[in-house]
Order: sequence, then C-alpha cells, then structure tokens
Amino acid sequence: VALADQYNSHSCIPKKVSFCSAQLVQFHAGPHEGQYGLLEDYIPGTFEKHNLNFPMMPTSARNTPQAFSHFTFERTNGRMVVCDVQGVGDKYTDPQIHCMEPARQYGQGNFGAHGIISFVSNHRCNAICRALKLTPITELPHNGGGRPLRGATAPVPRYY
Repeated sequence: VALADQYNSHSCIPKKVSFCSAQLVQFHAGPHEGQYGLLEDYIPGTFEKHNLNFPMMPTSARNTPQAFSHFTFERTNGRMVVCDVQGVGDKYTDPQIHCMEPARQYGQGNFGAHGIISFVSNHRCNAICRALKLTPITELPHNGGGRPLRGATAPVPRYY
C-alpha cells in the first residue's frame, strides 16, 4: 500500500491505483476447519489480469498497471517488484511481490531474483513510465541495487 500511495502522489499519472484490503480468517467449522484463508471485498465489474507473476509478462495493453510495476521496481532500487497485478479497473487484488531479500516472506510466488529478472526482461516502458521519468528498463544496470543477482540461473520452483 505504501508503494501505491507513493505512485498516486505523482500528478502526472492519469489514474490512481488502489488495493483491496484483505483479512486473514480462520475457519472454525466445516470442511476447512482449522485452516486459514484471505477474505476480500467483492469488486463489481470485469476482472482482468494485467501482468503475470512468472514469467513477468504483460497480459493487457493497459499502461497504468505496467507503469506501477516499473515504479515499484525503481522505487525499491531494484530490490523488489510488485507484479501479478489484477483486478477491476485500477482497483487491484492479490498482488505478488518478488523480493531479493530472502528474510522477507511474500509467499510461494516470490521468485526473488528470477521474478525480478523476468520483469526486467519483459517490461516495455510506456507513456506513464516516461511521464514519471522512470529510468528506461533498457538503461538499468540489470542487477539488484549494485549486487549481482545471485542464483538467477538456478531452477525456478514450480508455483501451484
């Protein structure tokens, strides 16, 4: 949410982004008793997946979600990227974060260096990236904030 707030603070963006809040719940009865799940508000409208978790590729032609992912990458000095952007309009739900710091827990979909490299390899800057004066992907040092992306050639775990 902090990265979304920072993104939204720029007057040059045509649309602001927001994320659904999620509540962790534990089931106390029924077939899932004792298990945990996430509960989010219903978002009316047509649900669309804008970019993938891995490979980190755009799946829609919308500029805002792609620029938001680029913004998160640059704002964190290449240490993380928010991807798997999906939702209705610019109300997003269930994002994934790829992060270089293994101590941070972002779930099974956090592919660390693999996910970040996938983003850098597949992102194409758009008008919003340029308006935000983000560093063009082609000009970025393809490393994680000055340190080599270790393990980038190791097999990527399967995500189910």
